[in-house]
Amino acid sequence: MTGCASCAAPVFFVPSAKSGKPMILDAKPGKGIVIRNDVGEHTGPDDAAASAHVVDVYTDHHATCPDAAAWKGKHR
Repeated sequence: MTGCASCAAPVFFVPSAKSGKPMILDAKPGKGIVIRNDVGEHTGPDDAAASAHVVDVYTDHHATCPDAAAWKGKHR
């Protein structure tokens, strides 16, 4: 774990599933809900076999950093 270069908030980096590039996430997760059916697949609320599960959700630090606008458009 490290600190944000701008605001020093605790963050960590993980590779993006889509691009493989590092993404910065807030270190403290929030709670979210996913809906799964009885075989564990993500589904919708209309699925008769669906049930809700509370999971940890990590927020992209760009959404919470007070200095995010200063980094916008910069490529390192």
